[in-house]
Amino acid sequence: MFRCYFYGIGILFGLLLASFSGNAVSEKVEKLQTVTDLESLGEQANERSLVILIMFSAEDCPFCELMEHSYLLPLQRNKAAREKVIIRKVMIDSYGSLKDFGGKRISAEDFPAKYGASVTPTLVFLNGDGQQVAEKLIGVGTEGLFAEEIEKAIEKGILQLDW
Repeated sequence: MFRCYFYGIGILFGLLLASFSGNAVSEKVEKLQTVTDLESLGEQANERSLVILIMFSAEDCPFCELMEHSYLLPLQRNKAAREKVIIRKVMIDSYGSLKDFGGKRISAEDFPAKYGASVTPTLVFLNGDGQQVAEKLIGVGTEGLFAEEIEKAIEKGILQLDW
């Protein structure tokens, strides 16, 4: 009986381990790309007449995670949306730097001030030259309604590109 008990525990442990390792292998962690070169991103946007959507994010911001996974990643997966917008993020608590739209180096901490982004998440909608083409969105709004606000801002930005 003692041997059966340990044998049963061993089987349960093995099944449990297999189920966890299977999920870890099959589950793909998807994240928005962090931008480091806005100059080349702007060139891409200009060439393809796309709006640039930048999310200002922070490492320990649960609302940023919610924004990324509930709104921006689904939008990025949408083929029709990819024909209108390039989505990237800037980590404002990073100690790194990035190249701005004019090719100058700027710290990731100082860059959001150019767009009045003092809280995270903040979404800004830009043309390829770094000019705002729609009103920024701050925080995470009501599910469903907020997705519509993002789409409206992108559409407004597209109209601004045509001017």
